[in-house]
Parts: sequence; structure tokens; C-alpha cells
Amino acid sequence: MENCQELTLYHIHFVLGIKKSLLSGGQLYLQGYSTIFIGGAWKVVHGTRLIAPGSKRDSFYSLSGQALQ
Repeated sequence: MENCQELTLYHIHFVLGIKKSLLSGGQLYLQGYSTIFIGGAWKVVHGTRLIAPGSKRDSFYSLSGQALQ
């Protein structure tokens, strides 16, 4: 993710059989992040810092990035 920050999430759940990672807007909010949806795009911000940009695909919004273990 060019020009973005690392996003560390806590209290996550693993669901067997789901191929994609799902992100809860409520959990982001509880951890101090904001989500902004504008047209077919969205972004996760922390204060004035852009953490991750995203885009709309079909009926889902997605982020570019990877999960680390």
C-alpha cells in the first residue's frame, strides 16, 4: 500500500471457510480509526493520517493489503 501505514487490529476472530478477511467498521472505530466512504471509494484514517485506501467492487468495499501472522 503506497503512502499508507500499517494497521494492527486486536481482538480479531478467525472464521473457518471464509476466503477473504472481513473488517468491522465498529471495531475500527473502537480502536480509534475512522472510515470515510465517498462514491465508489473509501479510506481508513487515524486523525489526519491515511492508513488504507479502498474501492468498491460489486456490493463490497475492499482494501489493498495483506494479513500478517
